[in-house]
Amino acid sequence: MTASLADPAAADAAAPDPASRHRLYRRLADAVLALGLAASLLVWHLTASSLNAREDRNFEQHFTVLVQQIGTALDRYADLAVGVAAIFQSGGDVGREAFRKHFLSLRMLERYPALVALDYAELVPAAERDRVEAAARAQGLTGWRIHPEGERDVYLPVLYSEPSEQRQAHLGFDAAADAAARRDMERARDSGQAVLSAPQPLPGESAARVLLVRAPVYDSVPVGDSVEARRQAHRGQVSMVVRAADLMRDALTQDDARRYHVHVVDVGEDSAPRSGETVVPLFEGPQRAEAAAAVEAGRAHAQVVQVGGRLWEVRGIREPVAYHQLPAALAVLGGALFSTVALWIALRVFAGRYGRAAELAERLSRQARESEARLRNVIDSTVDGIITIDERGTIIGINAAALRMFGYREDEMLGRNVSMLMPLPEAQQHDSYLKRFQQTGEGAVFGSGLEVTGLRRDGTLFPIDLGVNEVLLDGKRHFVGMLRDMSERRAAELAYEETQRQLRRADALRRSIYDSAPFAIIATDLRGVIQALNPAAEMLLGYSPDELVGRQTPVLFHDPQELSLRATQLSAELGEPIQAGFDALVARARHGRPDEREWTYIRKDGRRVPVVQVVTTMSSDTGEPVGYLGMAYDVTERKRAEEHIRHMAHHDALTSLPNRVLLQGRLGAALARAKREGDCMALMFIDLDRFKNINDSLGHHVGDTILKIVAERLRSAVRASDTVARMGGDEFVVLLPKVTRVEDCEVVARKVIAALGEPMPVGSYELRVTPSIGVATYPQAGDDPVTLMRAADAAMYHAKAQGRNTVRMYDESMTRDSAVRLRMENDLHQALDRKELRVMYQPQFDVATGRLVGAEALVRWRRPLHGMVSPADFIPMAEDTGLVVAIGDWVLRESCAQARAWEERTGMALRVAVNLSPRQLETDHLVEHIAQALEANRLAPSRLELEITESAIVRDTLSTASVLSRLRALGISIAIDDFGVGYSSMSYLRELPVDKFKIDRAFLEAVPASESDSRLAAALIAMAHTLQVGLVAEGVETREQLEFLRQHGCHEAQGYYLGRPMGPEEFEALILGQHPEAGIAR
Repeated sequence: MTASLADPAAADAAAPDPASRHRLYRRLADAVLALGLAASLLVWHLTASSLNAREDRNFEQHFTVLVQQIGTALDRYADLAVGVAAIFQSGGDVGREAFRKHFLSLRMLERYPALVALDYAELVPAAERDRVEAAARAQGLTGWRIHPEGERDVYLPVLYSEPSEQRQAHLGFDAAADAAARRDMERARDSGQAVLSAPQPLPGESAARVLLVRAPVYDSVPVGDSVEARRQAHRGQVSMVVRAADLMRDALTQDDARRYHVHVVDVGEDSAPRSGETVVPLFEGPQRAEAAAAVEAGRAHAQVVQVGGRLWEVRGIREPVAYHQLPAALAVLGGALFSTVALWIALRVFAGRYGRAAELAERLSRQARESEARLRNVIDSTVDGIITIDERGTIIGINAAALRMFGYREDEMLGRNVSMLMPLPEAQQHDSYLKRFQQTGEGAVFGSGLEVTGLRRDGTLFPIDLGVNEVLLDGKRHFVGMLRDMSERRAAELAYEETQRQLRRADALRRSIYDSAPFAIIATDLRGVIQALNPAAEMLLGYSPDELVGRQTPVLFHDPQELSLRATQLSAELGEPIQAGFDALVARARHGRPDEREWTYIRKDGRRVPVVQVVTTMSSDTGEPVGYLGMAYDVTERKRAEEHIRHMAHHDALTSLPNRVLLQGRLGAALARAKREGDCMALMFIDLDRFKNINDSLGHHVGDTILKIVAERLRSAVRASDTVARMGGDEFVVLLPKVTRVEDCEVVARKVIAALGEPMPVGSYELRVTPSIGVATYPQAGDDPVTLMRAADAAMYHAKAQGRNTVRMYDESMTRDSAVRLRMENDLHQALDRKELRVMYQPQFDVATGRLVGAEALVRWRRPLHGMVSPADFIPMAEDTGLVVAIGDWVLRESCAQARAWEERTGMALRVAVNLSPRQLETDHLVEHIAQALEANRLAPSRLELEITESAIVRDTLSTASVLSRLRALGISIAIDDFGVGYSSMSYLRELPVDKFKIDRAFLEAVPASESDSRLAAALIAMAHTLQVGLVAEGVETREQLEFLRQHGCHEAQGYYLGRPMGPEEFEALILGQHPEAGIAR
């Protein structure tokens, strides 16, 4: 039959006649029918068996790919953990905010769907636990602590955890608290690789299982190949919490889940597997019918794989299929039967159909070969996505990888234009190319390595590496595109580019800061030779870099006298000889303390420029000093502003007349000159009559104008050498430093009355004011400023009492009212001899611990027949009369003796603070007297603190600085009392050896109720911290004030809330009552 089909001519020749040929064809048709039926059944059976065998082979191959997919999916998460760990060990300081930005910038939750959390934990020795917890709380993590509780040699607390909104409770968790976790941490540390933990239940979801991927973090890169080197460099770990089920779903495709039953279990560790270790299920795919039968029939595969240091068993079960009933087998059967019947009919109908049948067979053969070629291309490219389109761009074939890549089902893509997988611009470009190709046959793109953009079903764009091949199907041109998702590679490239961009930006920022900084920056080596200077330094000094770098030291542009004076100060402060050169600039920095102070730079052109210069030490990575860095800025404008402020401090703001402070100075100078030369001088006290009526009736703006006019007329009525001062309100004083006769004073006063009596035009008003004038002369009325002022004031009040608009000269009859004061002065002179003075002690506490640390000595006077006299009454009198020196010496000796007595009776060595008056600072032997008091009472100098007021500093800053330096050389500490009240509080900080500031009670009265007062108090505390001096707050009267001081880091406090001034016996009882829970922590 084969020969007949192959050679119809031979069959025709063999046939004897047409009838025989007809019968031959009929028998041949019947034989063909019978054989065709049998062959159809055989082919049907063989096809079903082939499909079954091919499905088994495909299942085995796909199972291997499936296992690789699971390993690849886990490797992605392990690579992410190792990548994050690399950031920490790259040498940068990765803070909590940088960790969070990195987490968000990589869109980890979107790109890694199985990721539950990303943590960073740092290795903390037991000795460092308290410091680490305190540092974390200082960064704003209130209540942060390492948990679970328990003493361990080393802790691994979680410092950063993302997403932070859901992981706050996890912060501080010791990731190596239990044995299993510690073993995993050590495996990662010793291997240098990311390791995987045993499956664990997810808190809140007992049925869910999570895996912990741990990657070690080392101090430096490279670490070394030995285990010991890794252990030495180990500093922490990056851990990822991964949901096992989501990881498997990410690894498996929808087609995998639909076709196979996948079962994954954790067998145990690969390094030391234990036969008795519990097998933990990780993932269980949808149950399929006949699964057990499939296992028995051999349609299951199992493979044990090593992942992250553990062994997983992956089992895949293929659902049994009735292959004889598959459409393909039935199609073959139907086709064979149809062919047999058709052939039988053809042979029966007409012999000529034989030729057409042969042609049909050839076409079917060609189609089979083309199908085979297309199938071969698909099989060769199964690793990537494959899409087949026709010449119109219609999708006619797509594999599973492409379906996963774009997120569509097969029925959603077949028959649609391939432009659905492209963003709009590329889709339009594709349509243009396709139209040109259809019209001209040009424009087709073939080859590989083309990078295009794909559009997923969810609208996200991703990069694709595209390769295009042309094939012929049914004689028509088709195109097979092979696609590879480049998202991960692109993300890695972008991450690398971003890292490089950040490094370049940081380097550019450093250069920009250095080049564009408004202040001068000068770097030297340890010898002082200038190594670099920025443009601002060039402008400030007038030198070019070529003239200074490698050639000169900063001594070139410093004032030699300033260097010499600074060297002397530093020698006394540091207790070692300091040379008057570069050593004077860097001595404090060499001792680890930045040195900030004012200097005078001498420019190249000789111009002197005042600057504030800060000198710090530059260190290498190992902490060794390599040089010094000086930063300076021009304070010329600030000096001008200070001069303006100084003028304002000594002049009245409204009239620009000298104020009380300047008047006192000039009055003292005039008295000294008059005493020295035996001349007469006078003081006129002027008060405007009924000036209050003008303010009340016409307003203060009219009153202010009147005061300005009065000031001008007073200046014009006296000599240029005379001083006109405003005391405040409507009170003025005229100082006549030299008068020939006492009667001349009354002449001047009458001239003033006449000048002020002229009408004063103010807007639409024409006003007149009259003065009442009191005149006191030296030596008739007194020989000191206070007495003269008091005498002139008394004379002025007598002028007012006698009708106003007049002048009265002072006489002794006006002193009757001062008798009381004189008697008090006399009693005060005898108070020491009569032992009427008493020292009271107000306790001072450490704000942080509540511990009693010292006491301030306060003098009190119990005057016979008058009782207790306020210090505000007798201390100024003592200052005026000079008795304050004797009283101060007595208080100092009493306080030293009492402090020594307390130490002997209680065993507590407390510090006692004693006030020094300005008069005491001016005495010649103050330092010797204090040293004698300490030696006589065997009191250590460190137990004595001396408090001085700002007014004492203002009198003679340089002299005061010398005295205080000598006192500090003895070991006595120096405190500035009422800090911040006076104008000079900023300028003397650079001149005086100060150990402590005392905040005046005025700054705490409205704290914390007043926001502005609270900010001011906080600023004073911060200033003390910056200057590295101690701080004591006076006048603490409420718990709220104490809490405010504690929160802002104030060191010590005293006040009525903590303890009133008390006698020695009461204070001793307070000392004896001290215990760990005592003090101010109440």
